[in-house]
Amino acid sequence: LREALVPQKKLKRDLSKRLLERLRIEGLYDSSRLRDKNDVFYQKRVEFAMHVLCYYQCFKCLKPYFGGLQQCNVEERANREFKRDELVCGSCADDTTCPEHGSDYIQFKCRYCCKPAVWFCWGTTHFCDSCHTVLPRPLPQCTGPDDCPL
Repeated sequence: LREALVPQKKLKRDLSKRLLERLRIEGLYDSSRLRDKNDVFYQKRVEFAMHVLCYYQCFKCLKPYFGGLQQCNVEERANREFKRDELVCGSCADDTTCPEHGSDYIQFKCRYCCKPAVWFCWGTTHFCDSCHTVLPRPLPQCTGPDDCPL
């Protein structure tokens, strides 16, 4: 049984590390919720990160990758079915790498609205959860730098 759990424990360690790093990036590492003794997340940084961050498991490499904040994705993902093979991390979706950070932190923007992409479909197109949800209806288009979320 121990041997069978080795991959899951490795995944959990990797995800915990990524969650804490992403909390720093998002400016949430020292959230007041972690210091409030009355809060359910008091001194529970990893649990808090799991509550506020949205991670997916890449279909190709099986590593977790960041897909935005939970508050942006909860309603859109509720009771939705999707194709697991469309969940592909930036490393597997493209051969691009950063000379300083490698490929672990590559994040693509949605082809249509410029929000962070979590879906990679047809081997060519990155989608955020919102735009992926409305397929095949007409999708929004980025209106330019003044309104772009990135």
